[in-house]
Amino acid sequence: MLLEWERKIEAAEARPGRFDRPAARADTPTVSEPVSVETPREARRFERPAPERRTVTITGRPAPDLRRLPAVAERQLAQPDRIALWAFLLGLFLVAVAAGTAHA
Repeated sequence: MLLEWERKIEAAEARPGRFDRPAARADTPTVSEPVSVETPREARRFERPAPERRTVTITGRPAPDLRRLPAVAERQLAQPDRIALWAFLLGLFLVAVAAGTAHA
């Protein structure tokens, strides 16, 4: 039983770990060797030119086509029948709660 555990431990230690770096190969450049980052001229020939940036002038004034939204209070005051309906329903609810909790 102990021999099996020792074999498993040895096999696990022989495997590369999750964060271990692989051994450097002979054909890969090391840190001391310079690496060219320029692309060949033929590859650049087919690239699109970068689009020009648009410039925006900030004047501090809103655009004339934007309309101002009414405030919440103004919108609620524009619908008095809806406010009256909610008041009536709240009154009915309070009467029902009062009748249900009365000790008559």
